[in-house]
Amino acid sequence: MISIISGIFIGALLIFLIFIYFPAHKKLQEMKKEIAQIEADLATFESLRGGRDMGETIRRLESELTALMRTASVSQEKAIKEISETAREQKLEVKNLIVAEKRPYPQGALGFAIDEVPITMNVTGGYRQLGEFLIRLYDGFPVLVRVVRIAISGKGSVSTALEANLQLVVYVKR
Repeated sequence: MISIISGIFIGALLIFLIFIYFPAHKKLQEMKKEIAQIEADLATFESLRGGRDMGETIRRLESELTALMRTASVSQEKAIKEISETAREQKLEVKNLIVAEKRPYPQGALGFAIDEVPITMNVTGGYRQLGEFLIRLYDGFPVLVRVVRIAISGKGSVSTALEANLQLVVYVKR
């Protein structure tokens, strides 16, 4: 009699575990993951908002996107001209500038069709001039440029002279 009762109890426990507890536990774990993702998204959104009104934040982000797209709206020729002129203004000698074939930017930009133009550029000059050139490319430059790689080597016996190989990507509107 006791073995029958214990068998029924173990059977009921197994049915409870298999059909009620484990599926509910799995669903609870999925819900916890979803809640954690929502909390992370909210934290990101709050950091973008920075304590400002939601409408103000959206207007600011739209304005920043418009300004960014303005820098990508230049032609490939104008972008190359801007880069080489800026290098010369910084007293860098542009040895050569090689432009590869432009290719579509894979991610796009919120409905804007963007191309990326790889450029390899060799310059000679001083460390200060190269640093100022890179700062100009980064800060307020009228063309959207990403510096991919810089290789610097000393030039001659003068300790401040250098040769630099720059690999850049310029973003232009299609």
